[in-house]
Amino acid sequence: MNEVMQERKQNFITMGFDPLFKKMFGDTNYTNKAAAIIGLFLNIPYNEVKDRVEILNNQKIKKSKNEKYQEQDILVHVKLISGNQYVNLEANIHGYTQLLIDRNTGYIASTLSRQLDIGQGYEYLEPVLQINFNEPSNEIKTVNNYMPIDEYMLRNEEGEVLTNMLKIINVDIDKCYNLWYNEDIKKFTSCEQNIIRIGALHHIENDEEFRKCLGEIEMDEEVKNKIQHDMDEYQQDTELAMVYNKKKHEEFVRRAHEIELEQTKKELDNFQQQLDDFQQKLDKDKQQIDKDKQQIDKDKQQIDKDKQRILKEKINIKEAQEQLKKEQIEFAKNLIFSNIPIEKISKMTNLTTKEIKQIKNIKEIEN
Repeated sequence: MNEVMQERKQNFITMGFDPLFKKMFGDTNYTNKAAAIIGLFLNIPYNEVKDRVEILNNQKIKKSKNEKYQEQDILVHVKLISGNQYVNLEANIHGYTQLLIDRNTGYIASTLSRQLDIGQGYEYLEPVLQINFNEPSNEIKTVNNYMPIDEYMLRNEEGEVLTNMLKIINVDIDKCYNLWYNEDIKKFTSCEQNIIRIGALHHIENDEEFRKCLGEIEMDEEVKNKIQHDMDEYQQDTELAMVYNKKKHEEFVRRAHEIELEQTKKELDNFQQQLDDFQQKLDKDKQQIDKDKQQIDKDKQQIDKDKQRILKEKINIKEAQEQLKKEQIEFAKNLIFSNIPIEKISKMTNLTTKEIKQIKNIKEIEN
């Protein structure tokens, strides 16, 4: 029994899977599942939407045998006492991309314009609400920091709302699940908590969590029991399971490819950063080399100047020594002429006795 439950847990088809989502909320035999969901988003009591929902496009699109479970979005006409409106429900669990954002914007505008027959006045228009249960693609996650529940309306550059007739609500089922699982939803309002739990339901991948989360939603018990009953039945649909597992595998391959591309991009970015850092270091080293070269040239010029100065000083010193020598010799001659002893003359002139004797001999020869 445990093995069977474990296998069921592993093969659990999430409620956000497009075909199951359409079966669940596009059920024309029991429209109050869609009514209850819409009531939570509109924040109005269930009794005001109960039995007031008409599902308009409940037919499957069957392009081929292999595409049996490709569905349209669920377009609902809600007839309220406060006024009618159209609500379009859509699940995008295989990557909410910019293409889908653009498509949704065009779709609700088209839904609004198709309401009027030729010649009808605009007073017959009814508001259109688009509700998306999204698992954002990496593209969207990178570019935008979405809240778990985001509302969008047409606005001008100053932020003023241009019309109340069009609104898109995006529910990030990943963030909703994390908020619910980690019990971080208490900071949100009661209405937001219910929507977050609804979002988490689309992401949950096992029976136990699904029952727990569904039980916490403030929703009519009959509707909750119907949702749980239908989920149990859909999990037994082998054909639906085959399509789901195929989609899941394709999604796994796609995400693996995205991760590989991201990793490659990171490696390229890191390599480019290393190249930039290396180039900066080369430029810095070149600048330092140029500075060092300039300093070397400057030092060389200074050395040449110092050499010239030292050479000049040597010449001056030599000339001064020669002049001093002449003066000493001349002084010695005068002392010799005065018959002063040679030893005393040596001390007085710093000449050696030998030099003084030579001077004396030369002087005697001259005389």
